[in-house]
Amino acid sequence: EDLEEERRLFYVALTRARKKAFLSYATMRFRWGQMIHSEASRFIEEISPVYLDYQLKAQPVQREQKEKIAEKPYISPRPVKPAPVKQTYQPSADFVAEDVSGVQAGMAVEHNRFGLGKVIQVEGNGDDKKITIFFQEIGQKQILLKYAKMKILN
Repeated sequence: EDLEEERRLFYVALTRARKKAFLSYATMRFRWGQMIHSEASRFIEEISPVYLDYQLKAQPVQREQKEKIAEKPYISPRPVKPAPVKQTYQPSADFVAEDVSGVQAGMAVEHNRFGLGKVIQVEGNGDDKKITIFFQEIGQKQILLKYAKMKILN
């Protein structure tokens, strides 16, 4: 049922394009402290090839990858490191990250990089505990608690 809703939303988005729709995706993503490989949407495979024009940026390929490439209809770009998040927030002079394992929804927090924010949601347990925070400067972010460098303000 969720898959059908995703498919419906995908096609609604495509049909709203007047002349062309440009689709892109990241081949690698940094998620929960790890780089993970990403694939293009499965719904693209359902579109007739007549309507598709693949334009991938070719990048240097290492010798051991040549056999893999021969099996694929396109060249996958090599993984790259994610760009660092631009630090626009300067933490207060007395900022010291602290144990925030007891953080709860509604609490005000200060993050060393993202600034002041309010905790919207806490989910998961132990090392998998995630918090969703709305930051004044950059909006909503979801952070894996074990990597959060922040302190509770109230």
